[in-house]
Amino acid sequence: VIIKDFFIKLPPLPYEHKMIHILPFFQRLSPLSNAASWDNVGILIPSNIENNDKKYLLTIDFTPQVLRECIEKNIKKVISYHPVLFDAQRNVSLFTAAIIENRISVFSPHTALDNVMNRTLLSRLGCFDIETADYMAIGNNGKRMRDIIDLLKMTCNVKEIRLALSDIHRMDSIPPYIYASVGSGRFSGGENSIIITGEMSHHNIMKLKKFNTIMLVEHCRSERWFLNHLKVMMEDSIPDVEVIVSEYDVSPVSFV
Repeated sequence: VIIKDFFIKLPPLPYEHKMIHILPFFQRLSPLSNAASWDNVGILIPSNIENNDKKYLLTIDFTPQVLRECIEKNIKKVISYHPVLFDAQRNVSLFTAAIIENRISVFSPHTALDNVMNRTLLSRLGCFDIETADYMAIGNNGKRMRDIIDLLKMTCNVKEIRLALSDIHRMDSIPPYIYASVGSGRFSGGENSIIITGEMSHHNIMKLKKFNTIMLVEHCRSERWFLNHLKVMMEDSIPDVEVIVSEYDVSPVSFV
């Protein structure tokens, strides 16, 4: 199916399924009120039928390939970290119309989850005394640079990262602090630290690497590892839920 780049306006749906099984869980984990003011989170596409099953698919991006997976696996409820609609209007693409036509509900937590993801990432790297604020986490570090790189690649299930080694660091250095911000973090300071994010502009790298080492995982690769962690938390917290991590959700960027 070719999704053309134009938009249609859909009428309001007659009623929506509230995804009642997951909303209390996300409210406890990290309320939607924690999302950035510009973000579009919550139930973005409601189903036009009542559906009480507890089978959910987790994905970072809801793409046509993931939609095909939902149809093949008969999944009607999707938790997509990135919003399938970034604005709250009902002007939607033909792809979004296809989601609605297949009676699939889509919930997006996006930046409401970022502090949880950042804290979890630093915990996996062995940091302690972790604090979160403004969609970023900072933790104390006691590991060598090379060991942090190995742990980061193992956590994110990647074979390589981009590394901008600071002018003041070596691979055996033990910087006392690590900052983490999944996706595309915004950093303005820091000193003698490691900064971990998905992507960063060349000019910010040049500015920050004078006193900090920067580790770039790529945008969605810095986020996708969390889906398996989220699956375990949901299955431990929601009775009789079935959670499937998408097999078709992959990074749009490849290394050649």
